[in-house]
Amino acid sequence: HLGQFRGKDFLQNIVNEINEIDNVDAVMITGDMFDSYYNYSEETLTPLKQIKIPMYFVNGNHDIYIDDVGIKEKLRKMRVHVLENEVAICKGLQIIGLNYMRPNDSSTDMMHVAMGKETMTSVLPTLPIDRTLPTILLHHNPVGTELLAPYGIDLYLSGHTHAGQLFPLTLINASIFQYNKGLHQIQNAHIYVSAGLGTFGMPMRLGTHSEITIIELVRG
Repeated sequence: HLGQFRGKDFLQNIVNEINEIDNVDAVMITGDMFDSYYNYSEETLTPLKQIKIPMYFVNGNHDIYIDDVGIKEKLRKMRVHVLENEVAICKGLQIIGLNYMRPNDSSTDMMHVAMGKETMTSVLPTLPIDRTLPTILLHHNPVGTELLAPYGIDLYLSGHTHAGQLFPLTLINASIFQYNKGLHQIQNAHIYVSAGLGTFGMPMRLGTHSEITIIELVRG
């Protein structure tokens, strides 16, 4: 959520913290890089060049509000792997990255994003997914968890909810989203919903925390 209240210095602090973490193999960014035209520039993103490990990005609803195509172009210049309904391989790990979309044709989107015809139900069968590989799914909104099993997805990484960000929205959010924050098991898979690093609107949190999440994968 770079924008009116957060810019290059904020991103630099994040990059510094990431670079101080030992034995990290990849960085996953699940959308909403910008939420305002203020600070919207290639220069704001230049600290990302200091991260030497692979970075992967899928878009969020706020990226679509601002300039989805432009944000992706700028991130690619920072050596970020932008996944648009694509599959990537990183050190033997399969990463599926989906655009912001609905789970199926009958579902609605409360963010009022102009949605195309693509849905998780229509897109996942078209991707070259190797069901024998350990697999992570990246999608901004933690929806469509019922679709994971046929594709051998082991871990679903998402965001979007901010865990409610401010009390009492924290209570409302928990009733809106089946998976509002943290780690949950879904049959043979898991979903982790990050509360995010930035905030929407005012730079305030009450009852939630910003986070950089470190996930350690172990062979089952």
